[in-house]
Amino acid sequence: MLILKRTKKAFTLLEVMIALALLALAGGAIGWKMHKAVAKKQFQSQVERLKERFEITQKLAIAMQADWRGFLRKNGDGWVFETVCEEDAARKFSPLRLESVNIHFEGRQVDVLEIDFFASGKVFPLGCLCLFKGDEKTKWQVSDFFEKNQGKNLGPIHPNEKN
Repeated sequence: MLILKRTKKAFTLLEVMIALALLALAGGAIGWKMHKAVAKKQFQSQVERLKERFEITQKLAIAMQADWRGFLRKNGDGWVFETVCEEDAARKFSPLRLESVNIHFEGRQVDVLEIDFFASGKVFPLGCLCLFKGDEKTKWQVSDFFEKNQGKNLGPIHPNEKN
């Protein structure tokens, strides 16, 4: 009777190297796609943070009945948005930093953009603010953006009156 002896044989070095090469190729392909997705999400996140800071500054100007001024300044390859209020009770915000974003206002590149937020709710200057990074691009018509926050449209008061 022949007894077979079982031996435990480990993977050969060649098999391990082939498996690592396949994992590296798959990781590289996934990493390439993820890099683009992460860059797109970072741009969208920065745009949303700037939009929220604009809205907060406008709402503070209305609530405090004080004029605020915002400065969007180029700082190296990024931008910094700072707000200032003349009122003593006003709290100073920490500067909002935007990394590697290009900004144009009314079709031209600017290094400093001054935005006034008035106590009446109006915002000046009016125009088209364009933020872009690579293929990603966002355009805001400043007047349209802030007029949406002015409250509800109640409609005509009299039945014969038109909006």
